[in-house]
Amino acid sequence: MDTLLATSEMTQRLADERDRIQIRIDAMVRTRDRLDELIALATDSAASSRPGRPSGGGSTPEG
Repeated sequence: MDTLLATSEMTQRLADERDRIQIRIDAMVRTRDRLDELIALATDSAASSRPGRPSGGGSTPEG
């Protein structure tokens, strides 16, 4: 593309590359969304399984 003229083959190659990149982006977004779900589940699970830490505050089981 040094001459600012593109053949149909060059244009198709660029379009194919764009499509390939978009497929990878879509897969990464799905992976990120799934990780967000897992993080939320883990956070909820950890918060609810902590002994002596009711949601309203309170004493610890120590002592």
